[in-house]
Amino acid sequence: MDYGLQYTSVCKFLRGSPFVLLPLSQLEAAHFLVNTASLLSTLLPKLPHFCRVHLFDINKY
Repeated sequence: MDYGLQYTSVCKFLRGSPFVLLPLSQLEAAHFLVNTASLLSTLLPKLPHFCRVHLFDINKY
């Protein structure tokens, strides 16, 4: 997407839109917690701070 460039306007929109939509999905506490956990587990690894970081030694070698 966008020829591999980071922080383009499209990438910023696609990474930020779930955070805007998350408060709208507050149906029940259990659903909100599941949605928050899935959001964080999919978007946090995409940040440049996590480049070459191996959690729990997965894909270490």
